Amino acid sequence: MIHRADEVFSECLKQFLGTGDSSPLSGSPEIRQRIPDGGLSGAAFSILNALAEGDDFPPEAADAFGESAAAIAGFYNRVRSDFPSFYDGSEGSSFFRQRAKILFEEDEPVKRARAISELWLPDLVADDDLVLSEWKLYDLKENPAPYSPDQLMLQLNALYTLCGNTAPEDAHSEMGELAADYEAYVSGAPGRIAVYDHPVPIFTNGRTHELESCLAELNADIAFEKSQGVLPHGHRMPVLISISTTHEGLDHLCERWLAESAVSWELDNLDCFILSENKARTLDKILGDGEAGGIFTVQGKYACHFGALKYAQLIFERAYGIRAGFKLDTDEGIHSRDMLALSGKTWLQQLCHPLWGGTARTAAGETVRLGFNIGEYVDSRDLDSLGYEKAVFTPEVKTKDDLRGPFLLFNKGAVQAKGTALYNRSGPGDTPISHPLVKGGGYGIDNFTLRAALPVGFSMVGRAEDQQFYFSALKSGVRGVFNPLLRIIHYKDA
Repeated sequence: MIHRADEVFSECLKQFLGTGDSSPLSGSPEIRQRIPDGGLSGAAFSILNALAEGDDFPPEAADAFGESAAAIAGFYNRVRSDFPSFYDGSEGSSFFRQRAKILFEEDEPVKRARAISELWLPDLVADDDLVLSEWKLYDLKENPAPYSPDQLMLQLNALYTLCGNTAPEDAHSEMGELAADYEAYVSGAPGRIAVYDHPVPIFTNGRTHELESCLAELNADIAFEKSQGVLPHGHRMPVLISISTTHEGLDHLCERWLAESAVSWELDNLDCFILSENKARTLDKILGDGEAGGIFTVQGKYACHFGALKYAQLIFERAYGIRAGFKLDTDEGIHSRDMLALSGKTWLQQLCHPLWGGTARTAAGETVRLGFNIGEYVDSRDLDSLGYEKAVFTPEVKTKDDLRGPFLLFNKGAVQAKGTALYNRSGPGDTPISHPLVKGGGYGIDNFTLRAALPVGFSMVGRAEDQQFYFSALKSGVRGVFNPLLRIIHYKDA
């Protein structure tokens, strides 16, 4: 039996939500009970349920989403038409028929879930060898003036939130005035301006303060780089740190708190600069018209601080000789000593390879500039269980047989797992590749490309801001080059 595309579309959504006595493949048995509660979760259920039934955009969802309702309604209509039109005329193909048969006839929910994900993301079954061949670069030419480690700036973003209504006792004893100012600030009921996945409460100290532990480890790694002659003995690596906070005005307190705390951190190999919203406004007065939301902002969703960090490296060009920057996350480390033992080069030497800033020809025949420098994460749990040498070449995102869950329809985890496994097939000595799965804590950009391509991430983007920033530059004839040995440890317990 050949099922129509609109029938399959409806059945995918019904099984995602759960119908009758069947468990929802979304992995959330309570999802059907959420609609009476209203709010965004109830509105989301209403939208999906209306899509499954072939109904118009539900009015109760419009009320819940407020100003965003019109954009979401437009997306609703696109989804309702795009899936059937994509498969229009292809219902008889083996790909479509096999998955439709599983969807309607298979009892095993894991198999039905995979069929749904593959129908919504056909690239999950794309031929690996074909994809890899399209990523390969040819006619490579090195940068005639390659970047040296002392011409590099590192970038970090620190996320902060409230620590409650009162400052902890040690903050009162060590930073009395600041602690009092914090409590006065909280008493004014500051408004929330952003939601982050792992913000650190202000006044957190020690290993649980991601920025503090990250900088301590980075300071030791830079000391090792200097011991190997990679950096001049007296060099202090510039590190630009943006501060993003969950509540308006908190960045003023965080800036003061970090300045007082850092005195005892002994970061003698780093030269740290804080980019707070306060400083961003000052930069706007100097460089722009000074209006809110002008050139620089580090508040709001992730795309804001990401773009600010990238473009701010241009400010350091003349005074510090900075020609390129590389962003890390505060739950990451570079392990220079381990990299030297593995490859014969330190981490900074791997980073400053001569292809960064060079040129190449893509598989499609386009001549591109390699202005982006792409590395890869290593799962710290693999490091603990396998050791550095094996963990380095173990894909960070693992493939799973069971794809059930809230991302079933647009299964980003499955896509990342497939892509990660694929580009990890490219090893040292192989034909270099340029792949699209760039990650914010794992790529750099040079100043030339910032000026030539003017990449941007839209301020409303809260996730995958790194991918958007990269993709926006492709039209300008630039690409990233993947170095299989440029590995960053991702601490999963941070």
